[in-house]
Amino acid sequence: MMKFFIVLLTLLITGGCASAAVADEDIDGGTTDYSNKKAPKIIKSENIVRFKLITEDDSIEYPAPSGRYVMEIVPAEKGFNMSLTCGEIKKSRIVGSKVMKQLQAVIKKYNVASINGHSKFNTALGNYLSLDIVYDSGETIHADAEGGCDVVPDNWNQMWFIDFFFDKLGIKYEK
Repeated sequence: MMKFFIVLLTLLITGGCASAAVADEDIDGGTTDYSNKKAPKIIKSENIVRFKLITEDDSIEYPAPSGRYVMEIVPAEKGFNMSLTCGEIKKSRIVGSKVMKQLQAVIKKYNVASINGHSKFNTALGNYLSLDIVYDSGETIHADAEGGCDVVPDNWNQMWFIDFFFDKLGIKYEK
């Protein structure tokens, strides 16, 4: 019986749940910006040695399947292993330096380096972005975002890379 009163007293003092105060801080809907404003917006090297993009955007309808895309190119014994995963789609193959140069052309065409250092988060749902590109010079492009549409960089469209990976991996969808 005494144990019951101690538990009851503890609940009354703490308001019933100690984690409720922590949760309230995350519900305000504001965006937290951790962006590195000093991150270089120009990358001198054009030789990508590693690429990884995880992206999801529930606010648009894809001509490609919707969901969380994981696209990666990593060094392999001969060339690079290029892979894409999204739901039931799982495809990979070895590619050479020609594909890496074509990927760099996409990055340059859409000025992806301009989002280097971007890092924004909020409690809304629907968007996820994690981009890491590593060059042979040691230069990198990194951006991340999670939350509502206002966390995604203005100059960003994941379809640039989804289309590229689908094309290079021979995945078909209705455009």
